[in-house]
Amino acid sequence: VHIHGVNPIIKITGSSIAANTIPVGGAGGAVRIDAPIVLIEKGGEITSDTFDDPDEIGFGGAAGAIELNVNDLVLRSGGRIDSSTMGTGQAGQIHVNATSLLLDGKDGLVYLQNTGILSDTKLNATGNAGTIELNIKGNADIQANAIISTETTSHGNAGHVNLNVDGLLEVLSGAQISTSTKAKGNAGTMIVQAGAIRMDGSNSTRQTTYIVSNAYQGSTGNAGAVNMSVEGLLEMLNGAQISSDTWGAGNAGTVTVQTEILQLNNRAGVFSGANPSATGQVGDVTVRSNVITLTDNAQISIAAF
Repeated sequence: VHIHGVNPIIKITGSSIAANTIPVGGAGGAVRIDAPIVLIEKGGEITSDTFDDPDEIGFGGAAGAIELNVNDLVLRSGGRIDSSTMGTGQAGQIHVNATSLLLDGKDGLVYLQNTGILSDTKLNATGNAGTIELNIKGNADIQANAIISTETTSHGNAGHVNLNVDGLLEVLSGAQISTSTKAKGNAGTMIVQAGAIRMDGSNSTRQTTYIVSNAYQGSTGNAGAVNMSVEGLLEMLNGAQISSDTWGAGNAGTVTVQTEILQLNNRAGVFSGANPSATGQVGDVTVRSNVITLTDNAQISIAAF
């Protein structure tokens, strides 16, 4: 599927653009969209998924890649971009090249799904999730429980997350950027590079505001490394977190933060932890900054409970 938008905006409202792979063994096709503005809302989707026939396990082909080349990309109210695997085939890679990015999760659950960009390995799948790579020339705003996520709930590995923002990256009000494992597969590596980052957990009604790679309870796979590189100010407020934790048999990953100025306030933290249910090991935390300020119970830590 290749869509070249001549008009200023391509709007996907409660509908989908899909190139899914049916269980016959062949690889899926790619989805590519070139347009000034792409708006996905009200449960609208761009998908490239792969799955096996339950009676023909092992015959699932790989999903195709999803590529967007746009000026402005907006996902809101349950809009999502998703490439996942439900079988032996690999999920597709997701590539976004944009001038600006807005993910707004307000009202997402009205449409029974989170707003965001996802690549997952579903239950019983052996294929790996795809890498999510976002290159934003200007600013990126992820807010109100919106997510960028790769996750495994099976044997395959979660994908990597590579987020490059030349301007300001904001992660606000329960927004999350994550790669995680809940099963045998490993979580991916998280790499975030930005001119400046502001993370604020205020008004987080459903979930913690964070950038993480985790291994959850019951998993045996490892969490991945989290690598943050910020040219200017990294500001974290009101419980916002950068971390790699384990609750399972796998190990937590290393956390590396390099920034000109680091400001942590009101329970914000950079850490790696092995939580009470974990048998895996805690990861190392390295912070490099010319100016570091911690106030109101902020923390930089490693801990095994």
